[in-house]
Amino acid sequence: MAHGIALLVAAAALLAVGAQAAPFAIHSFSDPSSPKGSQHCFEVDIPDGHSSPFWAAEGWRYPSPPWYNGACDRSAYPYVNKHIPNLANYTGVDFWSYGISNDAVVETPAAVAEVAPAVFAIHSFSDPSSPKGSQHCFEVDIPDGHSSPFWAAEGWRYPSPPWYNGACDRTAYPYVNKHIPNLANYTGVDFWSFGISNAAVEEVGAPNTIHAHCRLQWTFTGAACSDAVSALASAINKMSGFSDCGTSEKCGYVMGTQNATFIAAKHETPVKHYKDDLTMSFSASGSDCKVQGYSTSEIWYAVLDDGTNYCNLHNLAVASGLTFKEDVSASDCTQLAIANCDKY
Repeated sequence: MAHGIALLVAAAALLAVGAQAAPFAIHSFSDPSSPKGSQHCFEVDIPDGHSSPFWAAEGWRYPSPPWYNGACDRSAYPYVNKHIPNLANYTGVDFWSYGISNDAVVETPAAVAEVAPAVFAIHSFSDPSSPKGSQHCFEVDIPDGHSSPFWAAEGWRYPSPPWYNGACDRTAYPYVNKHIPNLANYTGVDFWSFGISNAAVEEVGAPNTIHAHCRLQWTFTGAACSDAVSALASAINKMSGFSDCGTSEKCGYVMGTQNATFIAAKHETPVKHYKDDLTMSFSASGSDCKVQGYSTSEIWYAVLDDGTNYCNLHNLAVASGLTFKEDVSASDCTQLAIANCDKY
């Protein structure tokens, strides 16, 4: 009798083990267009699945497609080529790369690479003066960090402050509002804008843009608009070319369109030859002339500019020789607070 009871208990235990749910898993492939078995299969095992803390914080990185529910087919991918335990420091969450041979895998999917400790990250905010959580957090993920080709070429754009080491706090900024992969055509360098809602990002200067720019207004007191147009056009032409730059960037201007109420021009930096587009619109106001000035970086990925777009405009107004009042605010000009117009 006792023997029979023991058998029943053992059978019940086996049934209980068999009834335990396998860890929730998702999988993807290194090259989905290749025939099955000629690429690697990536798998993430996630205890508690979609209800887990890992998924709440990191699930946005695993959209479907290219990620699908279920584990990799181990009959097609019998070898373990890479294993990252406790992914993103979440206990029990494991990343696996399975392949068709016993060679070490070279690939790591972006969703995993982005949370790997080896990826250096910097972050900044759309409005550092606002309370935490009431602005957007910008993040740039840079494989190899300060020793990377990206940093060698583009690191000057990310001074500290306002950029700081480390990733954005995803508990304070849980939503992805913008993602630019392979920033400036550097593979693996990703720009992210994280926010407090699921709306498109709208901060940093003019509404609906995070692009480096400046918008301001001048009032040229006691000057006809024809005189203001002539004086600003003369300043553009005077500061054209690169033969008289000295140690500043008060050069490289090129006149585009000019008429009685409008000027369009460009400014090009003398060393790296980055280009900005400028416009000025003129309207009479009694005995004065009001000018709406705007400058924006041509490079599509330019987010910050050290106040360069402001200086593009301000230096022209100073060089015009006319008396003017300038109305400008930090909300309308990227990095106005650190603008150095003696340099830029």
